[in-house]
Amino acid sequence: FTSTRDSLAYSYSSHKMTARQVRHLQLPSVQEQPVHQATFMTIYKEELDMFFSLLVTDPIKQLLEKDKCFNHVDNYLLAMVFVYFKRSGLSLAEYNTHNFWLCLYLAHDQEEDEEELKWELFSWALGDDWVTAYPKFLVEKDKLWKKMDCRSVVSRRQ
Repeated sequence: FTSTRDSLAYSYSSHKMTARQVRHLQLPSVQEQPVHQATFMTIYKEELDMFFSLLVTDPIKQLLEKDKCFNHVDNYLLAMVFVYFKRSGLSLAEYNTHNFWLCLYLAHDQEEDEEELKWELFSWALGDDWVTAYPKFLVEKDKLWKKMDCRSVVSRRQ
């Protein structure tokens, strides 16, 4: 008779570590959009390119560099922001830093328990004048949420 812990140790030690091959996604362009697709979210190369270009703009880049412990932004929250862009039906022109901050704040609303971390996003999103600008920001966040049909839950599978 062996314990579960012993058998797990044995199975781990008997496996060899192998490197995973990098997969390249073959994404369709915006011009090749299907007319209707109800159950799956179609992601286009241009959308990903625009989204990733936001991550290298100030102050988003500065926050990502400064947040070494991933308290304000982690991969899951970034994925949520992208899903929110898609759910709200933003055009490529609307893939901008303002909408990024709105979606990141909404993702914090949905997932994070630390209210203080969410409030710290105001200074990054709104700059030095955040104290007077945040009420309008919250109204805009609610409008975006309604544009998404109030669907802010994102499963890890998505």
